[in-house]
Amino acid sequence: MTDYSHEPQLHEHGSAAGGDHEVDSEIHFRMLFAGGIVIAGLMIFACIATAGLYHYFHQELIRQDPAPSPLAAANKIHLPPLPRIQPDPPADLAAMRAHEAKILYHFGWVDKAEGTVHIPISDALKIYLQEHGTAQGSGQGAGAGNDSTSSGQPSSGGGK
Repeated sequence: MTDYSHEPQLHEHGSAAGGDHEVDSEIHFRMLFAGGIVIAGLMIFACIATAGLYHYFHQELIRQDPAPSPLAAANKIHLPPLPRIQPDPPADLAAMRAHEAKILYHFGWVDKAEGTVHIPISDALKIYLQEHGTAQGSGQGAGAGNDSTSSGQPSSGGGK
């Protein structure tokens, strides 16, 4: 009869039968290593296949998308290339208008070395009308220097 026990038989020196090997003969390291290589290969194949399928289905979705409306492209805001000369146009416009209002409605130097000054536009209009008289047919009679412009501020009326 065959002995089915899995206990190694020890010899006189305390070593297992078959020499100085204390390794269990039922473990096949070559098979374990080959199995690990096969599993690692299958995992790499699965990753590559998944990436390929993702790319394929992504391209398929892009191909099935309808073309964008030409109105969307026409309404898109196109910014000028960098560097932008005027990063905040509303603030720049407000600053320019404030500077122009200061020139139009206040006294100031044009060239201090030569003694050239500018005067408010309402005062300049009064002086012009005193020197040249009223313009005939222009509708700017004696009312051109009225109180709304003589205060040094623009009138609140809708005049041009």
